[in-house]
Amino acid sequence: MQTSNSSDTTAPEILTGFISEREFCRQLGITTRTARTWRQGGDGPPYLIVAREILHPVDGVRKWLAERVIDPTRAAKDSNQDREPRTRDIEK
Repeated sequence: MQTSNSSDTTAPEILTGFISEREFCRQLGITTRTARTWRQGGDGPPYLIVAREILHPVDGVRKWLAERVIDPTRAAKDSNQDREPRTRDIEK
């Protein structure tokens, strides 16, 4: 969102703590299409629409990211439970 000075891209004070969807995508290295897909599927971070602009609360994005942190030891256990046993895994 821009203030009255068209060359100034500082958000108004009331929007402090929010980032644009473009900035969210830039920081995560994803496309706006990916962000839209997540949002439409209910899988994306919290957002707010102001004047047809999608804004994300920074605290909400951080919480959303923290909820998606993968514990590698847990992930390895989960993936081993889901796979079919191989022949060499079965005792004869």
